[in-house]
Amino acid sequence: MVRAILGGSKTQTRRPIKPQPEPIPVDIRSRRDKCDHWWPCAKAGAMIDITDAAWLCPFGKVGDQIWVRENFQPLIRDESERDYKTGAGYRVVYPATDPVEEFYDAFREDLSNRVWPSIHMPRWASRITLEITNVRVERVMDISEADAKAEGSELLRWFHRPGTPEGEDTNLGAQGQQWNESWDAPCYRNGFAKLWQSIYVGTSNDWDRNPWVWALEFRRVEK
Repeated sequence: MVRAILGGSKTQTRRPIKPQPEPIPVDIRSRRDKCDHWWPCAKAGAMIDITDAAWLCPFGKVGDQIWVRENFQPLIRDESERDYKTGAGYRVVYPATDPVEEFYDAFREDLSNRVWPSIHMPRWASRITLEITNVRVERVMDISEADAKAEGSELLRWFHRPGTPEGEDTNLGAQGQQWNESWDAPCYRNGFAKLWQSIYVGTSNDWDRNPWVWALEFRRVEK
């Protein structure tokens, strides 16, 4: 995904809404024409129509800039001015695109020299900044073919569903829904669904649950 962002093929991302919206009671829903779910939002101080919730997106609003975490290897460039809090005295290697240095001192007591997962990346080490250009709320299965491609997904014809017998592949869909008109037609939506399942399978945001998501569009800000 980092390479897709750098290459310009990934311009969207989706994240599950937490907590998930709740169904509107029948007696209230009958008087509404926009949506059938409410979102219990402490920030708004009330139950709000999920279709109006984009402005509450925790990842930001249109015009906000966000920075991207990725796996990284901080290497000491200058021992005399080394300060991990600010990044002074360090250079950074990014395994997504750069060869990793093979040596490191496993007995150091700081974060130097070894490869660290993205969750530990500090702001100063990030090389990618994005500007949000659109935010909307939708069901994950509502993703279009064009949006799935903009997610940086791969073209995929078959998808092996976790938990199915080995060798039993299914064309991905829910409740019998077929994504492709033909078994022979690969599509980006299958690729996106495969990626989604690799992250959320077995959780409350499993693909078959069709969770509500924040759908963010962005552009890369050149530094």
